[in-house]
Amino acid sequence: MFFLRLIQIFLGYIKFRVDGASCEKFLNLVSRAGIVLWNIRRDKTGLYANVLLSKYKTAEQLAKKAGVKLTIVKRKGVPVYLIKLKNRLGFVLGIVLFAAIIVYFSGYVWIIKISGNSTVSSREIMYALSDQGLEPGVRKSTFDRKTVEQQALEKIPELSWIHINLSGSVANVEVGERTKRPELVPDDRPCNIKASETGQILQMEVYEGQTTLKVGDTVQKDELLVSGVIEEPMTMLTRYVHARAKIIASTSRELSVKVPFKTTENRDTGKVIKKYSIRFLNVSIPFYFGVPSGNYRRLAYKNPLVIGGTQLPVSFNTTAFLEYKNVPVTLNKQQALEKAKKLIADKERIEFSGIKVTAKEYEQKFEPDGITLIGKYKCEENIAVSKEVKIGETGGKRIIRQES
Repeated sequence: MFFLRLIQIFLGYIKFRVDGASCEKFLNLVSRAGIVLWNIRRDKTGLYANVLLSKYKTAEQLAKKAGVKLTIVKRKGVPVYLIKLKNRLGFVLGIVLFAAIIVYFSGYVWIIKISGNSTVSSREIMYALSDQGLEPGVRKSTFDRKTVEQQALEKIPELSWIHINLSGSVANVEVGERTKRPELVPDDRPCNIKASETGQILQMEVYEGQTTLKVGDTVQKDELLVSGVIEEPMTMLTRYVHARAKIIASTSRELSVKVPFKTTENRDTGKVIKKYSIRFLNVSIPFYFGVPSGNYRRLAYKNPLVIGGTQLPVSFNTTAFLEYKNVPVTLNKQQALEKAKKLIADKERIEFSGIKVTAKEYEQKFEPDGITLIGKYKCEENIAVSKEVKIGETGGKRIIRQES
């Protein structure tokens, strides 16, 4: 039964209706002619049946002899589908061409997303990747991810690692930045460890050298923490080492910003000049000549062409030039305070990079010409910094001069 049904679909068939008083005569003529009908279903005025596509014309001739009328209800099967496609050849070719374009362009990288960076700019990372062959519009097979990662790291020493993950036409670039360290004394030179800030010692990890303090002690800035000059009591000799340590201390820090009540701001006049361009691959085609002169700030909008979730190497770009003018502004106390809070928050992000802030409080000072916002912070940080010990000769005796 399954194979019979498969043959009917493959050859194509027509579902039709027979109307007239001589339906039985029509069925007899069809049977004598060797034409097979199936799914015969009768109703009050006629009947329904199916016949192979190639036999329908013969069935129509027999219907005329029997004095009945045939009406096509539906055509089905592979030949019917192919005929429909033939009538829509342009549409079919368009689908095939579109699919080919999608497959072709999916072999390229069109978008590069960078994450994990805070101090190193995305633009700098993009330049380093571009120098190694990874940029929008490059074919995936033309670059090696591991090679690009390694060489980009060599270009940007501030990064500790780079990982490139390809997802379709998108290259997701994840980076990790190195923790900034104080300037180090070369390993082959003796040095002391001194305090970079005033504070109370919470934790000590001494790897080399002689400690002069303990956990819980309070230290002043530039005070000696670990000595690289070690006196051997048994031999009465002095040994010079490169002291190494990690000293975590509770410290107090302070930041301040001042915002005047009277200042100037750049304000838009409402005049906007728009310029348009199209970018295909790495080629930009502008539809304008020159840019406006004067006080204008520039905003660029990129609208990539995306079809079926895939970004094509075509984008429609708009550059808006917004005219502005410098105008005097007088801030009230609340406005000045809000601006000061924003400024001090920006300052905190820079000053306290790599430092744990455990508590903070703010003090406001209103003056005739503006407001000063003072932030006071309790921090936990590594206060150990290396200071070189210079050894000299004077009067035949060795003396030690510790560099402050």
